[in-house]
Amino acid sequence: MFRNTQRIASILFLVAGLLGALPVMAQDNATNLRRIVSEFQNNQTVGGGGEIFTTAAATAGGTGGTPVYTKTFTIPNDVDVLYVTFSAQGDTHKGSALLMNATVNGTLIQPLAGQTGIGGGGPHVQTGWYTLLILPVSTTTTTTVPPTNCNDGGGRTADCHDNAIYFSGCINIGHHDPTAPFTVVIKLANLPGGDDNTSFYARSTIYIGGQKDTTGNLCKGVGLAQ
Repeated sequence: MFRNTQRIASILFLVAGLLGALPVMAQDNATNLRRIVSEFQNNQTVGGGGEIFTTAAATAGGTGGTPVYTKTFTIPNDVDVLYVTFSAQGDTHKGSALLMNATVNGTLIQPLAGQTGIGGGGPHVQTGWYTLLILPVSTTTTTTVPPTNCNDGGGRTADCHDNAIYFSGCINIGHHDPTAPFTVVIKLANLPGGDDNTSFYARSTIYIGGQKDTTGNLCKGVGLAQ
C-alpha cells in the first residue's frame, strides 16, 4: 500500500510538473530563433585562391561597393524579424579601409538603415556601411621592405593579412506572404577606393536567422544606459 501511494504521488507530481511547464514551453517556442541560411565561402566555392576583393568605393546611403553574396529564399509567415551575420578574415592595400553592408529586399539592415550621421568621422567611414578594417600606415615604409609595418602580400604598408572581420544586424519584415521571396545581398567596398586601394576577404561564414516578435521589442533601437 505504501509503495502504491508513493507511485501515485510520483505520477501526480510528474503530471503537475508537465502541466506547469507547458505555458513556458509554448511561449519559448513562439520566439525561438530559426536558422534559415547557414553557408560559407572558400576556394572550393568561389574559385581561385578563395579571396574575394574589390576596389569599388563605398558611397553614401549604402550605395557603391560590389555584391559578394546573394541569397533568395522564402520565410514562414510566423517569422517577422531577420538577422544577418557575417564573419571572415580580411585585409586591405595601401592602408585603405574595408567596408561591408547587407540589405534585405533592397533595404539596409539595422543599425545601418537608421544611421544618418557619419558616426566616428574621418575619411574611412560612410553612411550605410560598416567600416570593419582600417590599419595604420607608416610614412617611412617602402613598397617592399616595411621597417615599421607589414607588407604581407605586396600591397604596401598596412597590407597586414588575415584579420578577423565581423558584422551582424537585424530588420523587421512584418507580416508577409510565406510564398513571397526575400533576397539578402551582402556588399564589399573600399575607401577611398580605386588606384589599387583594394579590400579582400576569405573563409567567410554567413548566417541568416529569423524569429517571431511576440512582444514588439526585437530589432528595436535603444539609447544610452540611464
